[in-house]
Amino acid sequence: MNSTTSATWAGGCHCTKVRFEVIGPVRGSVYCHCRQCLHLHGHFVAYSQAHRRDSTITDENAIHWYRASAAAQRGFCRHCGTRLFWAPDNGDAVSIASGAFDPAKVPPAVGHIFASTAPAYYTFDDGLPRFDAEWQGDPPWFEG
Repeated sequence: MNSTTSATWAGGCHCTKVRFEVIGPVRGSVYCHCRQCLHLHGHFVAYSQAHRRDSTITDENAIHWYRASAAAQRGFCRHCGTRLFWAPDNGDAVSIASGAFDPAKVPPAVGHIFASTAPAYYTFDDGLPRFDAEWQGDPPWFEG
């Protein structure tokens, strides 16, 4: 993965008080069906991912970080409540809600994780790879 590219990915929250930008590669959007995502979002959710070092947020004070587990935090806009980020405590990664990217440039969907905990009211019919837990291997990254 080469983070020296000049590709720019941008987006923000519903009320526009929070804007983010990634200059570098992003991981394809992964649909997460874990119980935590289902509870917090009311449905499965799509997250991309970037290196923290490649990411900037316009107003860090507009983000509220919620301790979601012993290993990660979730960030949302304290003004409108848009859920934007999932950030593990270790490493250089930050996951970004795919729906928060500007519509002209959204990382394409590449697969499903925690498919075994998906509720019975929907089915998987998109042909994307499915994993019963975390992704096995390295999901595709996009330069822009």
